[in-house]
Amino acid sequence: MIAGEIGAIEGLANSMYESHPKKVFNRLGLGLLGLVLAMNIVAAIIMLIVKHFVPDLYAASWFMLVLNDFVELVIGLPIVCFILKTIPKQEAEKKEAKAFSLLYLIVFALVGVGLSDLLAIIVRLIVAAFAGQILVDNASSLMQTSGMIPVILLGVIVSPIIEEVIFRGMVFKKVEPFGSKFAIIFTTIMFAFIHGSYDQIIYVLPLGLILGYVRSRTGSVKHTIVMHIIFNALGIGLSYCPDMAVGAVTVFVVIFAIVMLIIWLSKKSYRNLQFYDGIYQKPTFKQVVFNPGMILYIVFCLLGVVLSLIPGLETDVQQTAQRITYLRFS
Repeated sequence: MIAGEIGAIEGLANSMYESHPKKVFNRLGLGLLGLVLAMNIVAAIIMLIVKHFVPDLYAASWFMLVLNDFVELVIGLPIVCFILKTIPKQEAEKKEAKAFSLLYLIVFALVGVGLSDLLAIIVRLIVAAFAGQILVDNASSLMQTSGMIPVILLGVIVSPIIEEVIFRGMVFKKVEPFGSKFAIIFTTIMFAFIHGSYDQIIYVLPLGLILGYVRSRTGSVKHTIVMHIIFNALGIGLSYCPDMAVGAVTVFVVIFAIVMLIIWLSKKSYRNLQFYDGIYQKPTFKQVVFNPGMILYIVFCLLGVVLSLIPGLETDVQQTAQRITYLRFS
């Protein structure tokens, strides 16, 4: 009886991943959409209610941080778990797990910060050339006014854990049967979209790729959680430093990342990168994107990007939406 049930479950998984991969990504999109809706619409409704009845609490930046992580943990995470459980369990190709030392994780995190800073600077300059001004993410000012303890607790510890469990944990595992390269790229893009502002989307792309590779090689989110915490701790810590110190550290990490990248390329260390093939054929772009769940997720995330770029928003709903958009710094 048990063997028969296991066989039926495996058959269902094989059928969806082989014959209907579009369904896999539709459900992934719906799960992530539920997370985004919880973090934006539910949080916005709560904030508007609080603004009306307790305006002093609404004005406190620490309240926004607490609300953001509370909604993400209590409402968003259960939604993702519930919807992703409808995707049949499918084990990926067995591989030898690798453990990275703390020193390696610190180096990886610093390289991620440096590459992210470099990419963000380039994109800001390009945007400034067309927009006539440099558009700056307001997350730093929000953190500075929120108090160090809430920011450290939520931005440095809680948010990285939640995000790694969702993206490098549940989502990565669901797409891993299509191969490690695909899983790394897919989770990186999905992870970037949820940050809701063009600045943060660009900024987290290098980090997402590095986190994805570490997750692929170790088979666990423990290492990626440590890296994400280091990454956020450095970024948030700098927000409390004088501009001169921020500039000096930024220059250092960018140069460090470039030097490490040059060494890595000159020694052809990229040949040592290990990926594994999926047990199923890689899905096409159409299968991944053109389904209701994924379209809604991408559109809603891009809406947040648009809101973050519009100055002088006036209505309560727009102001609240913009304030929530600025929370996507973790």
